[in-house]
Amino acid sequence: MYTYRASVTLQTAHRDRAVVALRREVERLSSAERGLELPDWATMTVEGPVEAYGPRGEVVFEYRGVVRGRNLAERRAGRR
Repeated sequence: MYTYRASVTLQTAHRDRAVVALRREVERLSSAERGLELPDWATMTVEGPVEAYGPRGEVVFEYRGVVRGRNLAERRAGRR
């Protein structure tokens, strides 16, 4: 089982936007694996926001997400 880790930085603290952006990043990462592991969204955890400074000194908000992958063969067999 693979674990996908992603992070995003937003200009405003907005958890729903962060979740959407993290899901997009995890989907991008999983597609790089050629579909051998698919994200199991039920396992997704999100941390944040954490205030940080951006490249121009502005305050930004960082979020981190973790999602476990599920082997495609396991999905086909219906196993959890």
